[in-house]
Amino acid sequence: MEIITGRSPVDYSKSQGEVNLIEWLKAMVGSRKSEELIDPKLPEKSSSEALKLCSVGCS
Repeated sequence: MEIITGRSPVDYSKSQGEVNLIEWLKAMVGSRKSEELIDPKLPEKSSSEALKLCSVGCS
């Protein structure tokens, strides 16, 4: 997930709900904002289905 999101596993410079990558990821998926998880620096956008499959492995 670090590669897909472009985020560190723990980042204390983020707001309280975003410090832990996995907790932030779960909240984003729960809010149906999975498209916002992808690092904008990645050259190709993934499908929503691919994101769901990847996020299932993290929960």
